[in-house]
Amino acid sequence: MVGQQAATLAHTLARSEHPRGGLLVDSYGRRIRNLRVSVTDRCNFRCVYCMPAEGLAWLPKGDILTYEEIERLVRIALRIGVEEIRLTGGEPLVRKDLPELVRRLASLQGLKSLSLTTNGYLLKEQARGLAEAGLRRINVSLDTLDHEKFYTLTRRDSLPKVLEGLAEIERYPQVAPIKINAVAIRGLARARCSRSRGWRGASPTRCAGSSTCRSTPTRPGPRTMC
Repeated sequence: MVGQQAATLAHTLARSEHPRGGLLVDSYGRRIRNLRVSVTDRCNFRCVYCMPAEGLAWLPKGDILTYEEIERLVRIALRIGVEEIRLTGGEPLVRKDLPELVRRLASLQGLKSLSLTTNGYLLKEQARGLAEAGLRRINVSLDTLDHEKFYTLTRRDSLPKVLEGLAEIERYPQVAPIKINAVAIRGLARARCSRSRGWRGASPTRCAGSSTCRSTPTRPGPRTMC
């Protein structure tokens, strides 16, 4: 079943055409250089804007692409113009042996950027393996530095562990920039960001904040967080 799904996706990518030589484009004719790959639908948080407290009905394991199938699809994507790969979920770090997938993809010719989006809960334990496998960029979803608000948003008492994960990934200079993503929610987060004076996180030269209003990264500079 999974092999058939992978074959179908690979066939679709391989047949992508446009007037400038078969590179992948969107419906407006713009070249597509970035591809997000979801490695799992599972997550260890229960964010209020994402899913109910009891969770969701997860996909059967047999419906999830294997690392070999993901590598095959990425190879094809690179041949038709994709240059940057971002691994996502769910929460990608709950997928077993994720550094192995990072190692497989990092070695592919033509790949210019390999990044990861994570909630940071398992980052402390996996930072070294990810960095040594070839991860080059990382986005950590962190909506607030307020302990109570964090619990309200994620339904998990895990802010200290997320901050420990950020501190750990900073030990590996090959992973840069370290970006923080935040979502602004009416009544829980301010519409504007202010400088965080008390957070001892990633150094300003390696960390780029994200606007909680537009959820888009700013240029590297002083840390910002609501």
